[in-house]
Amino acid sequence: MLDASSEAEQLLGPSLGITAELVLQALGHVASRSLTSGSSSGLVPFIDLVNHGAEAMGPMLQLDDHDKLVMTVLPIRNGEAVPLAAGQELLICYQGGYAPLEAFLKFGFVADEWWQQEQQAQQ
Repeated sequence: MLDASSEAEQLLGPSLGITAELVLQALGHVASRSLTSGSSSGLVPFIDLVNHGAEAMGPMLQLDDHDKLVMTVLPIRNGEAVPLAAGQELLICYQGGYAPLEAFLKFGFVADEWWQQEQQAQQ
């Protein structure tokens, strides 16, 4: 990672003022804001503004009417589609399986259920 950052600095730094530190900072933003599915990863603007709910479903990739790939967030609780009433919050599940430190670095928070999983694993 450091080699790639230094190479980017050498290639782009003189004309754009890019440093290896700025490249690493940008990569950190991408890594902490991207969604992954299998071997694919991508940025979805504003998705990190949707709060976590363990009972909710994660964002879904779907094709729109023009066969373009879109990210969809639906109000699904415990596997059931539910209408949202005025004042209710649309939630997504950020998926578990992360150690608390990994979750904090990736998502910026640690869900209660992830702490509980960590404590159970340590017993």
